[in-house]
Amino acid sequence: MKVAYFTEPSQVNELIEVVKAAGKRMCDASLDMVETEEKSGWGDFVTQFDLEIQSFLYKELKKLYPEVVFKAEESGFADVSVAGSAFIVDPIDGTLNFLRHRGDCAVSVAYAERGETLVGVVYDPWRNELFQAFKGHGALLNGKPIRVSSWPFTGGIVNVGNSRYRKQHWNKTKDLLNLLWEHAVDIRRLGACSIDLCHVACGRSELYSELMVMPWDYAAGALIVEEAGGMCSRLNGDPLGLAEGGSLVAGNPAAYQEFMDISATYDF
Repeated sequence: MKVAYFTEPSQVNELIEVVKAAGKRMCDASLDMVETEEKSGWGDFVTQFDLEIQSFLYKELKKLYPEVVFKAEESGFADVSVAGSAFIVDPIDGTLNFLRHRGDCAVSVAYAERGETLVGVVYDPWRNELFQAFKGHGALLNGKPIRVSSWPFTGGIVNVGNSRYRKQHWNKTKDLLNLLWEHAVDIRRLGACSIDLCHVACGRSELYSELMVMPWDYAAGALIVEEAGGMCSRLNGDPLGLAEGGSLVAGNPAAYQEFMDISATYDF
């Protein structure tokens, strides 16, 4: 018989404690001893701390939720199916920021069933900010409800992401930047998709977009945006999937719709 792990918000508490413990490990990491490797190309780094924190999350989540599969960025977990119950994990979202002591990196964990995200937890240990959402029950920051802003796209702050190691997206990323530069008040680039999404969710930014992100980057953060009253999709308007990566746009409803109307003439 299948175990129902998350049927009410209070059941997320144990998961949150695991995520916070992983965040502490991130803060305690000694970067004097860091070892880095390139993955898909220049600028796409993985450290032993990514691997160690992912291993910690795997072991702790398996103790609490043994029937749930584990999909994650590192060590062969990327292709795990999310057709059933699955955790979707990024142990350090924003590895380059982490390497340079910049903050703006987070532990991101989502729980999904049959391809639908039901729980999202993003923890930024440098700011001690824990964002969480339970589908149908709203979004919280450190236990307090959050909502997206009401500012429009053309009057707002927008976040943008780009991956220099994905050269095939360079030209279209320039087009996206030009669009944002022309219409928004100002642009921010944080370098961590999960934090970009959470900043939209709590009203610090109106919109966030990127041409290629992976499920572990956005699964938790996208639910947090939606539960805070925002909207998320691919740049062509298709729903976000959890099986593979793609483009992403997230924003408050007014900013999202205005961006989608303006970007309709672009080939993203």
